Parts: sequence; structure tokens; C-alpha cells
Amino acid sequence: MIDYGSLFYFVDEFSKAFNNWWNKSLLASSTKRRNRSTKLHLSEIITIMISYHDSGYRCFKDYYDYVLFYHLREFPCLVIYERFVALMKRALPIVLMLFAALRGEATDILFVDSTPYEVCRTARRYDHKVFKGLSALSKNSLGWFYGLKLHFIFNDKGSIARLSITPADVDDRKGLKSPIKDLMGKMFGDRGYLGEDFFKDLWSQGIQMVTKIRKNMKKQAYVTVGSLLFK
Repeated sequence: MIDYGSLFYFVDEFSKAFNNWWNKSLLASSTKRRNRSTKLHLSEIITIMISYHDSGYRCFKDYYDYVLFYHLREFPCLVIYERFVALMKRALPIVLMLFAALRGEATDILFVDSTPYEVCRTARRYDHKVFKGLSALSKNSLGWFYGLKLHFIFNDKGSIARLSITPADVDDRKGLKSPIKDLMGKMFGDRGYLGEDFFKDLWSQGIQMVTKIRKNMKKQAYVTVGSLLFK
């Protein structure tokens, strides 16, 4: 069972500290912008967004309907779903900084992986507007999907150390170019990261990539130097 009170308290304390820093960091502008406060507090929005991932629900709308029906006591100022989705964009700066504050430290042993993030059904991709220009059509072991791809680097304690987001059709190796900067040590991944040139680039940076070889490679002779494969 999700402890909404403890989660809200943690998020709210972080939001207060962030907002003080954020308001001081904003550049002055002569343009007047409307920034009306809402009845639903920003910390409540973030609490619902975070708790969804621990709820077991696969559809956010279903989870929000559940919160709207069973947890009005904890969130007395809840709005309709469409309004809540519109308010979520206000939480983006705090969510990003919260992730940066909580992410794990990069260690000498790292694990890499990627996962698809489907933004809509494949048949509806031509009408999808939210991630237009960012999403792409791609195929994985489960079939075709339209969306993004999340590239994770985990440390040896299981915490997320680095993260990057790319269109779905971007190769896993290209998705690692940005998050691997300044990293060193051993890095373990699946066959999707296999590549001689890619291994050489990582080796020159101080990263030893360790992967399994493909089945069709077993018939060929290889010499292993570190984790680099040479014919």
C-alpha cells in the first residue's frame, strides 16, 4: 500500500528548496507572463505521478480514476483527468531535479540496458501530437512500437546512475554516447551493444565493455583483449 502522506512530505520539502533556488535563477524579462496558482498543489501532482509507478497500474488514466474515487481525503482538490494532464508539465523541472538528486553514484562496475517507451498505438502514430518530431517507429523482440527509447546505466547497487532518452529507432550504442561521458570501469550489457568499433571507442575512454557474442560468431576465431573482439 502506498504511503501518500510520507511521499507527499518528501516531495513537498524538496519542492520548497527547489522553488527558492529556481525563482532566484530565472532571468528577468519585461514580458508579462501569467503564472496563476492552482487549487491542486504542485507537490500533490508530483506525488500522484511518482506513486503511479508503484501502483501496479499499466494505464495512468485508470490509476488517476482510482485515486479520484478512493483517495479524495488525501487529495481533496483533485481536478478532472484532462486538467491534471495539462498541469503535469508544470512539474517537469522539479521532477528532473529530483531525479538528479536521487540518482546513484557511478561505480567501477556498471550495467547498461534500454527499454521501449510506447507513446501511442502504432496505428495512431500519424495523429499523435504530444511527442511529434521526437517519437519514431521501431521494432524489438516483442514487435513494432511507436515511441521513445530509454537508455539506462545502473551501478553495482542497482541504482540508476545515468539516463538518456532518444527516438525509438536510435541504436542502443548511439544512445550511450551522452551518458557514458567521464565514466570508467567495467560495463556489462546484452548483445545489442556488441560492436568492434564501439568497443574500441569505449576502451580508449577507459571503459571495458563486456557482452555475449552472437551465435553466428561462434564459428569464427576471435582473440579477446580486455573485452575487445578482433578477428
